[in-house]
Amino acid sequence: MFGHPRGLAVLFGTEMWERFSYYGMRALLVLYMVKYLSEPGRAEQVLGWTALRGTLELLVGPLGVQAFASWVYGFYTGLVYLTPLLGGLLADRLLG
Repeated sequence: MFGHPRGLAVLFGTEMWERFSYYGMRALLVLYMVKYLSEPGRAEQVLGWTALRGTLELLVGPLGVQAFASWVYGFYTGLVYLTPLLGGLLADRLLG
């Protein structure tokens, strides 16, 4: 294709699908929490759900369903970008 190596198309397709899946699942996470887990009796069955909700409400005040889902989404996104930095520091400082 246009003088590029054959494997480049496979690499492009794989990277595109990975990004589509990642960003799509982030959006679906919020929708899942708002629509499915907000039903009475469902969220309480999830391990750590009430502790997380209690901790967040202690820090920022009472949260509705959408606000709580957005906070969880924000923490998830922050950890996705923060953990490689922490892993790099760990590897550089401790593992050498």
